Amino acid sequence: MNVCSKCSGTGWESVKGNDVRQVRRCSCSIEQEKRQLLSLVPVRYRDARLETLTPCLDTNRCFAPPEIQERSIALLKNRPDDSYCLLGGVGIGKSHYLAALYRHAVETQGTACYFVQASELVKGFREIEFGSDFEPFLCLPTIRRDIEQGLRPRIYIDELEKIPTFSQFSWAKVSEFFDGLYRLSDRDSKALQLCVASNLDRAEFEEFWGGAILRRLQELCVMMDFFAVEETVKLGT
Repeated sequence: MNVCSKCSGTGWESVKGNDVRQVRRCSCSIEQEKRQLLSLVPVRYRDARLETLTPCLDTNRCFAPPEIQERSIALLKNRPDDSYCLLGGVGIGKSHYLAALYRHAVETQGTACYFVQASELVKGFREIEFGSDFEPFLCLPTIRRDIEQGLRPRIYIDELEKIPTFSQFSWAKVSEFFDGLYRLSDRDSKALQLCVASNLDRAEFEEFWGGAILRRLQELCVMMDFFAVEETVKLGT
């Protein structure tokens, strides 16, 4: 096992400043944290990068028209730090886009980046409810602490339609979570970034989660509704 020559494996390196010896995080520690954060992304999306995103022309794998893909990718590349709600059917590219945005956040910020699937999010809520000794990876107290420390939490939630079957509990806790994010956010100062993806269209989403959560997402995020795009293409407008 190779030991970093700058920090001798401690994760902190000494630096001189104003005749006083100080310490700072070593680059090896920062890179290790980035690797750990990127490992949260499912393997099939782990190589997604904003700078290399291009339209997929294989109609057996991606069902979005190339021109729609081009416009969507251009928006994400030009505004990678915005919040997004990606709605669209299977094979549109939502999870790849989400993973690419997450990688950008990890590589540019390096901390306070969270990637979960909705089922993992709800599992964390249940751990809190039943008195777990461990705080979930993603929860409101964590996000609040990040903001208080001057960080900008970057939150990425995939597959918002996939949750365990205890839906009443899930709905209440997810609603509470998004309400909490709304209260913590400051749209002018961009206190946090929220990016979510779901296979449900707006009507299905509202029926599944309720109108309150959809309204919060509409207020917090740029809505990229690929269902609406599909209808526009069909109508030829």
